[in-house]
Amino acid sequence: MLTGPKGAGKTTLLLEWLQDNEAGGILSPVEDGKRAFVSISSGLAWPMEAGPEEKGTVNVGRYAFSQAAFDQAVATLLFDLRAGNYPIIIDEVGPLELRGEGLHKVLMKITGSDKVPSLILVVREGLTEEVKKAYFEGADGVDVASIEKFKEKARSLKRAFQ
Repeated sequence: MLTGPKGAGKTTLLLEWLQDNEAGGILSPVEDGKRAFVSISSGLAWPMEAGPEEKGTVNVGRYAFSQAAFDQAVATLLFDLRAGNYPIIIDEVGPLELRGEGLHKVLMKITGSDKVPSLILVVREGLTEEVKKAYFEGADGVDVASIEKFKEKARSLKRAFQ
């Protein structure tokens, strides 16, 4: 898990990391104050937030997210799993998933399988223990990395493969 405070640059760090590394999954950058999903494997982006008249929204605080956007994110994750695009990045796992919505079902499918792929979950600081309990209970080897620790690991891996 990659963790840090809201707005600390977790997604930006992953974008930089992806310049030298292959992966599948989704990123959720914020541009012009709006959150979006971006497929890592295809580069396709779509808005996460619901339109003003959209039905089927998922609400978190003052935000209304599009259920259709989450459905597309789930389809992207399942495609990348089948294609073997590893590691799988899920940016981000938070309160929505912990209450059983958003990407919860696909996370349960991924982490509950006999063969859990290499995962990088982006988790806001303060939620890591809840996410570990919800999706990795009893699993050994779940690493929680701050932004700085992730940078260090990325540098050492890059040196090892050069």
